[in-house]
Amino acid sequence: MNTSKEVHEFKAFNKEKYKREDIIPEFFALQREIVECIFGEDYSKLEEQQIEEVCKCFKERNAAKNNIADTELNEFESRSRELIRWFKSELSGRQGERMLFEELEKIKPNSYVIRNVELEYDTHITEIYALVINPKGITILEAKNCITDVHIDYDGYYCTTGKYLEKRCNLYNKMWGKKNIVESVLREHGIEGIEINELIVFTNDVKVVCDNNAIGKMLRYTNMIRADIDNRSMPNRYSDTCMKEIYDAITEARISEEYKVNFDIEGYKQAFKDLVAKLDTESEKTEKEHETLETFKYAEAKLNTEPEKKCAIPETNLINDGSEDWLVTIRNVALGIIFPPYGIYKIAKEYMNAA
Repeated sequence: MNTSKEVHEFKAFNKEKYKREDIIPEFFALQREIVECIFGEDYSKLEEQQIEEVCKCFKERNAAKNNIADTELNEFESRSRELIRWFKSELSGRQGERMLFEELEKIKPNSYVIRNVELEYDTHITEIYALVINPKGITILEAKNCITDVHIDYDGYYCTTGKYLEKRCNLYNKMWGKKNIVESVLREHGIEGIEINELIVFTNDVKVVCDNNAIGKMLRYTNMIRADIDNRSMPNRYSDTCMKEIYDAITEARISEEYKVNFDIEGYKQAFKDLVAKLDTESEKTEKEHETLETFKYAEAKLNTEPEKKCAIPETNLINDGSEDWLVTIRNVALGIIFPPYGIYKIAKEYMNAA
């Protein structure tokens, strides 16, 4: 396993700004770096080696060292779970977008389709998956790429119904916020009274149970949206000129394409480095203690196997009247300089004998 000094710099997620298309490649680059730090470059080429495997390896190493890095390990595991959830959400969203955009390519040509538009009004920011402008008005589309059944409660909260019921967000408030910002942006450009329709599009064929009537009217599956946009039961109200004005107003109001990473990447990197450093520090400490122990064992073995040379003057204890112990002291000090553990051991032994 590489030491913390070798992994203190990550190449992934080091940009100041990101675009949406950067996020997934950056995640895989970060995962690859972490796996390489633990298992080596060749090992990282195996597709099954992911962050979960790194956590497993850390748990085993920590257990082998009497759980000395529990705090750091818990922090890293918690952040890893958060990172994986965030990435899966990003990946699912991109897949949902792709299916939605493929369906929007089939709508009538006398329409404007604006993808991934981010708008800001009065410090409030909203991201819209797709916005369609046609002679019938504006349609705001929100994509949901769920793999489990969905329940929307009376208050408009959107929940997935897998093993556990997980409440995500309030769809009613979310869609109202998107519509309100679009209306505000158009109003600033002198455009008012435009018919705005909102659709929540499920890109997978999951079961959706909705207890909120307002949200229920917005729900669609992917194969339904083309007919809903093109054939809405209302007359064509907006001319080509008006649609172009709406398109220009929305395009002009779009804020920077910079993508905000909704995860503490730097905190995650630091948690990884802290854990590696803790385990490595304990490894070095254990090795030094082992070396010291082996040195004392060797010194003791030498004392037991090599007879001591007798001095002309009888050897006395260190604790006496001080008349003859100076020769013994000089000998032990000299041995201590040449072989420190031996000297320490010998002086301690004579002291114990005297006691």
